[in-house]
Amino acid sequence: MADRRKAKPPKYRKHASGQAAVRIAYKDYYLGRYGTAESHDRYHALLAAWAKDGSPSTWRPPAEFDPRARRYGEFERGDSTDASSRPTLTAGALADKYLEHAKSYYRKNGKPTSEVHSTECALAFLIPIGEVPAGDFGPRALKRIRDAMVAAELARPTINQYVAR
Repeated sequence: MADRRKAKPPKYRKHASGQAAVRIAYKDYYLGRYGTAESHDRYHALLAAWAKDGSPSTWRPPAEFDPRARRYGEFERGDSTDASSRPTLTAGALADKYLEHAKSYYRKNGKPTSEVHSTECALAFLIPIGEVPAGDFGPRALKRIRDAMVAAELARPTINQYVAR
């Protein structure tokens, strides 16, 4: 029996973000602004690579389409800049940046919503570990923060909401 995923090429579609997207092997690949010539070119290049490589279940995208091949932020993989000279963003600095964003984003009728206050309360538990590099913040650090919330006798739903924030 023929593989249906190979019979028809994946559709070029508009994502809710306004970008063009295509789903191949159960993963979405974003192609740029929907309807542009660049996004159509990227779509056809991705389809050509997909058609050339065989089985859809084992297919790996070219590096330019693979989100795992890129590091987010200001430096790309393969950058000749020495890693020790790169600025290190701490968890506290990242929390401050997010709080600035929350104050401008969570507004109704020109006034901050209660989400801003809730975010401030949740981020207050980051203060003891604020100087940890953001890249080193992992599950163990989150568990320490959650344990501090338990020690502060917050209710379970509140702790879950704070952890989610």
